[in-house]
Amino acid sequence: MKKLSVLTLVLLSLCACNPSKVRINGHFADRANTSVYLEIVTPGRTAIVDSTITNKKGDFDFKIKLADNDPTIYNVRTGDEFIPLIVSAGERITLSSIGRLSQNYRLEGSPESEAVQQISTLLTSGAAELADISTQYMNSTDEATRKQLTSDYIRKYYSIKRSHIEFVVRNASSLAGVYALHQRLPNDEVLFNGEGDVVYYRMVADSVSRTYPSSKYLAALQNEIRNYDESHKISNTLADKMANPVGFPPVSLPNIYGQKVELSDVVAKHKATLVYFWKADLQDAAVQNAELKTIYKEYHPLGLEIYQVSLDTSKPSWVAAVQNQQLPWINLCDFRGAACPAYTAYNITSLPAVFLIDENGDLVGKDLFGGALVNKLNELLQ
Repeated sequence: MKKLSVLTLVLLSLCACNPSKVRINGHFADRANTSVYLEIVTPGRTAIVDSTITNKKGDFDFKIKLADNDPTIYNVRTGDEFIPLIVSAGERITLSSIGRLSQNYRLEGSPESEAVQQISTLLTSGAAELADISTQYMNSTDEATRKQLTSDYIRKYYSIKRSHIEFVVRNASSLAGVYALHQRLPNDEVLFNGEGDVVYYRMVADSVSRTYPSSKYLAALQNEIRNYDESHKISNTLADKMANPVGFPPVSLPNIYGQKVELSDVVAKHKATLVYFWKADLQDAAVQNAELKTIYKEYHPLGLEIYQVSLDTSKPSWVAAVQNQQLPWINLCDFRGAACPAYTAYNITSLPAVFLIDENGDLVGKDLFGGALVNKLNELLQ
């Protein structure tokens, strides 16, 4: 009878320790009596699943029961700030923070959440450094200083991008890798270089399919890849034109004074026309335009014109950017954003996007920047 009693206690103990349960203990030192929310992040949707109020010391806790044994993404949120977590069954997570959550928090008890903290810190601190360089650029009137700041910005930008890719590769078999695939610097639309990014998506999907084959996040990632593949099975008008140049998609858009400007008229009058898609609120737009102004100053007298199409929806911000940056070329915008006909005609997938048209009306270059653009212009104009 005594043995049966011990066995019963062991069974009861095993039942009580449910491996699908997770506990989160938090301490936000400067946020007493503050609402804290627990959000579940699923593909295409974020929803609040629990809430609490910190005590007078700033302490709080959440208990989660996972629906399956696969890790799940959650946010611990207060106000407009949040800490992202990738929660696995049986974890006991402790959080502590003082000040801004995204910049200053400590976490223990969740390896994948600790990995997510690494990529979040990289992008948050990187964005702050880029913003600081942009501010210095806008506040400077010295051309030499501006040139150095442009160089600093580009170097820092690509350093962050490389670190981002390195993180994805290191964490390809975890959900932290999936999470990192979808994180961006402010106003970035691509991971690294647009079309080439699918390589990293496939790598992560292949690795996660072995570690978490039933994960809903894997299914969503595989669907993204299928959609990408399907879109590239459909004939790409621009790609066909680049392979067999026979012209360019026609565009007619209003300039800053509301007057329509036909792209065909511009092409007919110049030896080279650069069709340049952008948005005024892109974080590095001013730096990119500054580099473009240097090129324009040298090559405009030789026959270059720039037909710059903004995908902004706010006229005041666009006009202010054009005037403040003193953009000397043809500036156009219909304030329809992604609904702009030119956006579809040119199959824009990321910004900025560049298309070079020669004096015969043939598309002779795509996404040429910096030295690559200069080299092509030298071919056409000198």
